[in-house]
Amino acid sequence: WLKAARVRTICNNELCSVLMKRPILLAVASFFWQTVPLFARRLDQTPMSKVVELLIDLSHTIETDGVTEQKSYDNYACWCEETLVRKVREINEAKATITKTEMEMKELNADLGALGADIEHLKKGIAANQQAQREAVEIRDKEVADYNDQKLESEQCIGALEQAIKVLTGAGTGKKVLGNIQEAQLLSVA
Repeated sequence: WLKAARVRTICNNELCSVLMKRPILLAVASFFWQTVPLFARRLDQTPMSKVVELLIDLSHTIETDGVTEQKSYDNYACWCEETLVRKVREINEAKATITKTEMEMKELNADLGALGADIEHLKKGIAANQQAQREAVEIRDKEVADYNDQKLESEQCIGALEQAIKVLTGAGTGKKVLGNIQEAQLLSVA
C-alpha cells in the first residue's frame, strides 16, 4: 500500500511527465522504485531467509527462462519439421526430374544415332544422285552432238537431193546440164 501511495505521489509531480517522454529515464526510475523496497526488506532478514529468498528468485528466473526457452525450442522444432518436409519434397522432385532427364537423354542419344545413320545414308544417296546427274548430262551432251551431226548431214542430203531433182527434171530437155552439175557439187560440198 505504501509503495502504491509513493508511486501515485511521484506520478502526480512534474517528474512523471518528464519520465513518460523519455523511456530510458522511465526504465531507470522504475528499476530504482522496485529495488528500494527490496533493500529495506532485506535489512530485517536473517541469513536463512535471504537464502530462501534467493532460491525463490532463482527458481522464478529459471521458470521464466524455461518458458521462453521452451517457446524458442518449439519454434525451432516447428521450423525444423517444416523444413524437413519441404526438403524431402524438393529432393523427391529433383530425383524425379533427374530420372526424367536421364530418360530423355537416352532417347535423344538413340535418336541421334539413328539420325546419324540416316544422314550417312542420305549423303551416299546424294553422291550417287550427283554421279548419275553427271553421267546423264554427258549422255545428253553426246546425244545433242550426234543429233546436230545427223541434222546437218540430213540437211546436206536433202539439199543435195533437191538439187539432184532439179538437175534431173531438166535432163531430157538438154538445157544447161553442165551448170546444174556444178551447182549440185557446190551444194553437196557446203
